[in-house]
Amino acid sequence: MQKLDLTVLNGLVFSRDGRRHCDIGVRAGKVVGIYEAGEAPPATESIDATGLYVIPGVVDTHSHHREPGFEHKEDIVTAT
Repeated sequence: MQKLDLTVLNGLVFSRDGRRHCDIGVRAGKVVGIYEAGEAPPATESIDATGLYVIPGVVDTHSHHREPGFEHKEDIVTAT
């Protein structure tokens, strides 16, 4: 099996099948596998997601910026 670029280890993964602790394999920027915890192939880099949720496709679009009134510190362009 080809080596992974990245593994996300031990995260609580939410999918249409429910939730479970898994490892996620990534190659060339795409998820290529979801493995039982501890069973992912070797990877160049890994992220320990122990105690964290891994939810595919969820992006938190809520953010706070220093507008109006403090644009000299931060604005929409520099904050995003």
